[in-house]
Parts: sequence; structure tokens; C-alpha cells
Amino acid sequence: MLIVRRFVQWVFGKPAETVELKSVTVKRRIGDRGEDHALTLLKMRGDKLVVRNWSCKSGELDLVTWDGDTLVFVEVRTRKNSHFGTAAESVDRKKQEKLRRAAHAFLVSRFRDGRLPSCRYDVVWVVAKDEAILNAGIIEGAFV
Repeated sequence: MLIVRRFVQWVFGKPAETVELKSVTVKRRIGDRGEDHALTLLKMRGDKLVVRNWSCKSGELDLVTWDGDTLVFVEVRTRKNSHFGTAAESVDRKKQEKLRRAAHAFLVSRFRDGRLPSCRYDVVWVVAKDEAILNAGIIEGAFV
């Protein structure tokens, strides 16, 4: 525990007891609400959930669903505003590559016989304020 306190003091420049870590919890809560809403949108579209928050050394997949015969890797992006770009714009090339690596690891772990399904990458963008969802949408086939 001493190491954690020293790290917090080093990062924030003040004793750990005085650091307000509530914002991380709020961010996580808003992100979880965004994922819940994204899953609702996908189910309304007819998708079937395979797994949520699947992770490996390469990264994490927020949602993996079946859309008919297509396996869909879904990245969910939730934002409070667009001051630093929209939620969808935040899935840059670096993030796309990380998602590709995680998707590859998922496919290797689940389809050991080598027969791979058709796959697609979708992005669900969510705008939320004070835990209320203001707007959301799905970008089907967001990148290759």
C-alpha cells in the first residue's frame, strides 16, 4: 500500500489522502452506461451478444456480437461533449490497430479449426451528460 501512496503522491504532487479520485469512478460509470446503451442498440438491430469486455495481451474488445452470419467487433466510445473531437473520431489508426490485434487473438482462441466467419468492425458512439444518454449511433463497417 505504501508503494501506491508514493505513486499517487508522485503523480499528483500531494499526499494520497488529499487526492480526489472520484473522477475516475464517474468516467467509468459513464462508460459503462454507454456500453449498456450500445448493447441495447445492437440488440434492437438484431445482434446476438457473444461476449462483453473480452481482453487479452493485445487489448480489449468492448463487445463482440453476431449480426446474422457476421462476427462483429464493436468499439464503444462515450463522450460528454465534442470539445476534443467526436466519440467516433477518437478511434484513430492506433486504436484501430489495437482492436485488430485483439480481434485476431479472439479469433485464434475461438475458431481453432481455422474456419473463420465473415468479420466486421463497428463503432458505437454515445453522447452522455450526467449519466443520461443524449444521442447515439452505430457506424457499421467503421474501418477495415
